[in-house]
Amino acid sequence: MALGVSYPAGAVAESSGSVAPRGASQSEKSTFNTNKMTKALNAPALIKPTVKAECPPTIRCVVAPAAFEANDGNVEDYGNYDTANRPKDLKINSILIHDGEGTCQDIVDAFKNPRHYASSQYVVCRDGTVYQMVRNQDLPWHAGNWYFNMHSIGIEHEGSAATGSTDYTFAMYRASAELVRYLTHRFDIPRDRGHIIGHDNVPAVKTSQIAGMHYDPGPYWNWQLYMTLVGAPVVPSGTGKDFVTIAPQWGLSRQAVVCPAGVEGCSSDASKPTNFVNLTVEPRANSAFITDPVIGEGSALISNNAARLFYGQTVAIADKKLERNGIWYQVWANGIKGWFFSPWVAPTAFPASSKYITPKSGLASIPVYGRPSPELSAYPADLIGSSPASFWIPTLAPTDPLAYTIPAGQKYTVIDKNAVNDHFYAWAMDASFPYDHTVWKGKTKFIEIQFGNRVGFVKAADVVLK
Repeated sequence: MALGVSYPAGAVAESSGSVAPRGASQSEKSTFNTNKMTKALNAPALIKPTVKAECPPTIRCVVAPAAFEANDGNVEDYGNYDTANRPKDLKINSILIHDGEGTCQDIVDAFKNPRHYASSQYVVCRDGTVYQMVRNQDLPWHAGNWYFNMHSIGIEHEGSAATGSTDYTFAMYRASAELVRYLTHRFDIPRDRGHIIGHDNVPAVKTSQIAGMHYDPGPYWNWQLYMTLVGAPVVPSGTGKDFVTIAPQWGLSRQAVVCPAGVEGCSSDASKPTNFVNLTVEPRANSAFITDPVIGEGSALISNNAARLFYGQTVAIADKKLERNGIWYQVWANGIKGWFFSPWVAPTAFPASSKYITPKSGLASIPVYGRPSPELSAYPADLIGSSPASFWIPTLAPTDPLAYTIPAGQKYTVIDKNAVNDHFYAWAMDASFPYDHTVWKGKTKFIEIQFGNRVGFVKAADVVLK
């Protein structure tokens, strides 16, 4: 979601014309020592990179470079991405699906504005035309989580999460899926819902950011069709004894969704196909939704994902209750448990198999993180002691855990048992600060998990991997 958003991943402009760093808050802004200008370590060519089409031949791909300019000549205030050398220096391990909350032209125009402070690699239009705006080797500001900027490719889609049932066309799905097939093959990315995720599956870095995380592409994105076109349809696997994959059948799953006020074309009802199941407190119809430990009780509001699990996500079973018409599954999500119903006739979940983590014996609970982060000792002392890194790096090294925990006995499925632990330090568009545009790597081992409807990270030292 790019339009109408206050700089979800980029910098925030101040009246001085300078900007706060990606990942820093306004209160962290300080006076920089601009006399310390050195060449970045291993920095790529940074000024006006040439964008070439990186698309499969089966789709119409148009090059339309996003803005990469210094605003008012200030190399610390620039839009709308950072140059890098991926995947050589930073692994590309996921695809991030967005909607742009506007027309294709709106999105392209926004990314061409250097003061928009957001971008993505690709924009897909309703007619199937694809615009490439940023090189895949570079880091667009699109995820709202710097770690996912570092390691994902962003694909924006014309339309709105609130009206997606009419905005998202087959031509769009087909072109986007062809693009994802190409990208997953090129960068060796697994074709599953742990690696092809929505913006609504990206975790916050800090607890204070959780409530404001994005909910696009939203409840009306047809993940069933999309993953089929990608070549990775969700099908039953395993015995279903311990794990299930959420799989509401498109056209048969119609959950109530309430629109935000004043959104044209959005109707508050249960008449449209949806891609999620709701988790309830008890295994019965009309039970209350579960209450997320941070954002509160779930609801039908389109932006409230507190009680939702989305198509393709695999979760561990805590309990079951058989009924004449189907089965109630109790599963673990966000550190708590919730129930959802899967009818025999039109299942909302398939049997699955998966590796999983659980807290080590003797631990009452373990923390969950929004990103891996290197230890403070991974950075040079003279970097930590110098502006701007002196106030930005310490906020990331190490990143504080989120206000979620995994109690003893709970299980969560594994997305990546060897999650990359690194940080790309980027400050000025010309890499003119000490150590600018350098990748720092940590020693702490992290595991990426499916933690409710968003992904999360745990320290390998805290868990047993099975």
